[in-house]
Amino acid sequence: YKGYIVAEKKISNEGLLERLELIAGLIMNYLQYLKENDITLDHKEFEKLLGKQVEYLNYRDATGYFNNEYRLFETFIAQSDNQFMKKVILTTARDIHGTYSDNSDLIDEARYQNEAKLLALYQEVSICIRDKDYDKMGEYLIFFFETLKDSNDILAQ
Repeated sequence: YKGYIVAEKKISNEGLLERLELIAGLIMNYLQYLKENDITLDHKEFEKLLGKQVEYLNYRDATGYFNNEYRLFETFIAQSDNQFMKKVILTTARDIHGTYSDNSDLIDEARYQNEAKLLALYQEVSICIRDKDYDKMGEYLIFFFETLKDSNDILAQ
């Protein structure tokens, strides 16, 4: 009953940036698929989860916030038939939250403000989902990924 303890796998800063670029490309392809096939996403479920997200942020409940954020991602990509895309996005989301869970304290004001900025982007995406405005959603999601990259740089320091 003696032996080695295996440390949890952590994503390097460079690895995270590479994954974010891959996910951004997959998401843009997904938006094109939604637009070309006139597919409607479940905006009511997304908005319901978004309401919970606001509550978690207001209570500064990091665990609830990040678990709910994962459910937002699941809801967003639910209409995709591309299992590779789903796996990459959801695995990366779990890895990011696991890697930076030590730094996810929403009581820290800088972290709280950063998450509030991302939440505002989720709200804009929610409007685009409701209106099926995939072009505008793409613009918000590009900004979303840039914000994630910036926040990653802050967390990596």
